[in-house]
Amino acid sequence: MSKITKDDIDWDNFPAYIAGSSEPKVLTEEEKDWIVEHHNNEELINEPIFSGTQDEQMASMFRRMRNSYLASTDWTQQPDVPEETRTKWQSYRQALRDLPTHENWPNLKESDWPTKPE
Repeated sequence: MSKITKDDIDWDNFPAYIAGSSEPKVLTEEEKDWIVEHHNNEELINEPIFSGTQDEQMASMFRRMRNSYLASTDWTQQPDVPEETRTKWQSYRQALRDLPTHENWPNLKESDWPTKPE
């Protein structure tokens, strides 16, 4: 599998459907980055992305996204990061970890995801 960049994808013709919706979702830049990063991650190349029921597929996709978001914020928990910053990010990271217990799981809407601290 060859590596890609965001510019290699025709995003206007890249439908992203969310369970329960008949209309494709407009992807955020962060979601596009995640798709490209996931595609380029050599550790995941042989790992099946989707199998099982539609709910299992959605749960798998959202867990992967959540795990990617958590990994991208690991730096916020280093001892040299100011405590105020660590605390803000701890709440966000805990909300990400709690997503599988959300009442809408695995059919999350964009508004169900926690807001990243500024």
